[in-house]
Amino acid sequence: MSIAADLRRQVIEEASHRCEYCQASSRLTGMPLVMEHILHCLLPL
Repeated sequence: MSIAADLRRQVIEEASHRCEYCQASSRLTGMPLVMEHILHCLLPL
């Protein structure tokens, strides 16, 4: 399932072209941010 282009554009504009989690700017990286740009690691318990 993909996100409609107009909704994607609205979200990006409302977030000021930044990741809501790490605040990285897609304008600085020169690449669109994708959900998987932050990879979490599982620590053993």
